[in-house]
Amino acid sequence: MTPRLRPFLIPLLLAAGPLAAEPGLTLSGGAAFGVTFDDSASRKTDGYGLLDIDPVARIELDNGLILGAQTRIRAENRQSAEAAAPRFFITTGRLRDLPRR
Repeated sequence: MTPRLRPFLIPLLLAAGPLAAEPGLTLSGGAAFGVTFDDSASRKTDGYGLLDIDPVARIELDNGLILGAQTRIRAENRQSAEAAAPRFFITTGRLRDLPRR
């Protein structure tokens, strides 16, 4: 996203709240935890872990447009969590039936 567009998109997302038909927040992700064992002379065990959380905020407007933002939060092996740069999106919702003549 270009830096020129960002200042206009954020107020648009905030102003769209009163027009929203279906606001929502979705959390998804995954985790992996385990232990590794080194059977060499040192006979050492070590733990590992990975946690991914993918929050997605979306608002469906009455006219069918969907505005939203998504990011990824990741933590690995006892390190502090880091968030990726957010991605903003605008898509069309389900198609509406047109009136027949």
